[in-house]
Amino acid sequence: MEALAPLLVLALLLLGYVLGIGFWVVAGFKGLWRHWPWHLSGVVLLLPPTAILSFVGLFAGGLDTGETCAMAGQEVDWEYAVEHERVLPPFSSPCNADHDLVPTWHNVAVIGLLALVAVFTVMMVTLFVRQYVVRPLRRRAAA
Repeated sequence: MEALAPLLVLALLLLGYVLGIGFWVVAGFKGLWRHWPWHLSGVVLLLPPTAILSFVGLFAGGLDTGETCAMAGQEVDWEYAVEHERVLPPFSSPCNADHDLVPTWHNVAVIGLLALVAVFTVMMVTLFVRQYVVRPLRRRAAA
């Protein structure tokens, strides 16, 4: 029973996350995308998958690259691996010139999520400034 406790906690967190995404999508269809808090919640919802994918990409080679490459059935070219390893996006943990431990889709997903976070942040700041700076200035000018 003790072994099920972490799985239960993980399942509840995942359920809450999925419900949060559902409420976010419904709010968007109701027109709340025109307000800055909707974009803020979008950024908050995108941060966990971005962080998890970044963490996975950072440690794709494991603690011992040679052992991980051997488990993948690849020989290690240490000169190439040291020269081409990247710990920032795009992630790369090569065994040799033909095999990388970080899958190709992984970098596309990380960059896509980071781009979405950037777009939501720009829209959030734009709508916030429009609501709290531009509109009050227009009201003062009209009065």
